[in-house]
Amino acid sequence: MAALDARLAAIVPAKRPLRALVMRPNAFTVAPGGLGDALIRAAGLVNVSAEIGRDRLGQVPLEAAALANPDLIVVDEGAPGWPSLADTLLHHPVFRALSRAHRTVDIPNRFWTCPGPQVAEVVARLAEAANERAPGP
Repeated sequence: MAALDARLAAIVPAKRPLRALVMRPNAFTVAPGGLGDALIRAAGLVNVSAEIGRDRLGQVPLEAAALANPDLIVVDEGAPGWPSLADTLLHHPVFRALSRAHRTVDIPNRFWTCPGPQVAEVVARLAEAANERAPGP
């Protein structure tokens, strides 16, 4: 537990509260109040799914993702060479345009599944991606 606390304490949160949208397979997102939401907030980010009214097991239609205009899009691109119907969203022309216009970060879904030491990696990757995008002081 001490190692996890130390790892989390060493993470530099986002320089400004960028808006992050998690797009999991089949367009599922992380809901407000859950573990994923807590990790997004620990990285200093705002969970877009809360803004667009997604509930605990909410899906984000592609149109809603485009209209939400997130600063950061979080995906799990899965294993290369292993196509999945659940991931067809990542290949849709609208999603491709959205990901070209905004910063996209790949964080495997297995890191978000349950609490454990891997959650520090999620927070670190989110904060790093946000700080790459955020303008300097």
